[in-house]
Amino acid sequence: METPDGDRDQDQSDSGSSLKSLLEGTNTELILLIASFVVMSIVAVLIVFFIAGPKSSEPTAKKKTEQQKKDEASSGKGAIYTGIPGKFINTSDPDTLRVISVKIDLVLEDVRQVTALENKPALEVDRAEIEDLLLTIFSDKLASELQKPEMKDKLRRELEYEIQKIFADSEPKINVKRVLFRKYIIQ
Repeated sequence: METPDGDRDQDQSDSGSSLKSLLEGTNTELILLIASFVVMSIVAVLIVFFIAGPKSSEPTAKKKTEQQKKDEASSGKGAIYTGIPGKFINTSDPDTLRVISVKIDLVLEDVRQVTALENKPALEVDRAEIEDLLLTIFSDKLASELQKPEMKDKLRRELEYEIQKIFADSEPKINVKRVLFRKYIIQ
């Protein structure tokens, strides 16, 4: 009879040690489970960060561009209006057919003036007057005159003056600081 009790004690001690080893194994498994959960969470956060990252940088670039425009306007550089189409104009050479290709841009006081000009109801009329001005001024010159650097400067000043007269009655006031020749090719 001792045997069954001895077996029972043996079984209990065996089950105690196996339970102990089972619990120790469970702790290791639990630690591994927690560690893998932490690693997967970090990976998920990094994936979300990298996917969402470029979208958040686009508004920053847009803000920088707007800030650069404001800085240019406040620094006195002005803003450029490029809405005047280029023209091919015959020169007044009597013996030969000569053509000048001209495209101008206007440097205005600031970005607000460029916006006001682009939104102006009578903008097409102003453009037509500027195109007519280009035709009138350049068609009256010889190609040999137009090739001289001092003539180019004289034409620039004349255009600035005449275009400013076109915008004299504009509301809001549009002030042309300079005329830039984007294209000035004599053929």
